[in-house]
Amino acid sequence: MGTRLLKKIDLLQGVNKGALKNLTLPDMELTVLVEIDKELEALIDKGKEGLRWQQLADAADAYVAKPRKIIAEELKTLNDKVATLSKPEAERMVETTAKVLKQIAVAQEGGVNAAVEDVWAQAVRRNKNLSKFKTKCVTKALVGALAISTSLASMIASGGANLLGVMAIFKTVAELGVLAGDIAQSVEDACDELLGLRADLLDKIEKGAQPSRKGEVISDLSPIIGKLTGTVKTVDISQVKFDAKIAALEKSADTLVGSLNAGLDKLLKLDNKIPAQQALIKQLQDGTKSLLKEIKDMDKKLEPYRKLTEQVRKEVVDWKAKRQPKTAAAIKAASFAKIAVGLLTAARTFGKIAGLPIP
Repeated sequence: MGTRLLKKIDLLQGVNKGALKNLTLPDMELTVLVEIDKELEALIDKGKEGLRWQQLADAADAYVAKPRKIIAEELKTLNDKVATLSKPEAERMVETTAKVLKQIAVAQEGGVNAAVEDVWAQAVRRNKNLSKFKTKCVTKALVGALAISTSLASMIASGGANLLGVMAIFKTVAELGVLAGDIAQSVEDACDELLGLRADLLDKIEKGAQPSRKGEVISDLSPIIGKLTGTVKTVDISQVKFDAKIAALEKSADTLVGSLNAGLDKLLKLDNKIPAQQALIKQLQDGTKSLLKEIKDMDKKLEPYRKLTEQVRKEVVDWKAKRQPKTAAAIKAASFAKIAVGLLTAARTFGKIAGLPIP
């Protein structure tokens, strides 16, 4: 048996190389060989089995259509991202992508072999005369070195370090933003709890019961589920908890605003000439302003919550003294605007820009 070249497959076929200006692309090639009988090779040379040979080559090429697309996407992602990174981060990302590309290429060896041999087996089933010929496909992947382009490497070395420092600040800021959003959600939950207990207590008072300072647990016959009923004590405890959560949110928001303004000040002082990094700086500026606006909106929406905690605090004082509070009227939960969703959304969006692994 002899070995005959079936096809050389360029895995970068279809890649828009001109658009990947930040990278020096590697050679990525599959060499597809077929071990065949001398007699069959002679028939191919004479053109008597040339069509069959082309079918095998087409099968090999068709098999790599999907991997080619994946490779193109990996390279585009790397090209777009690498210019926004510091030199160490860029080098790590290139190294990781290079490993992925090699794994993809090597993984095609067995698949191409199987695709070619399957087409040959189909041909043998249709033409029994071909069964006397022995064939075996052997594919070998070759992957060259992937690297950052020389021009980009030079620019990263000169301007990336300062941006990296600012990015580190904003990653921390984004984490603070997500935390503030979670605290805001806990304020909403505490408000719902307080309103429920207060409404229950007011209902009892309206029916003629004296305000109780003891906690009561009522059961719905479930051994697991129980809930607090409205008493002076439970309302008191709930108001104190609610007040503490508002204070925690205010403190978190103050810290967040200070950090955002400090980061924005450093961002505006950056002198960066790299187009991709300039685009990232613009995104960070816009994200910072958006998050600051959301914090201000949240603070305005928080005002009714502040009034509620103060009102209920005074009511508890009166109830403990067996007095009827002047403000003891029903309060609808719908009168309190949601404060967490907008803040959480803005913080998560900002976190993605800053490089946090947010899905």
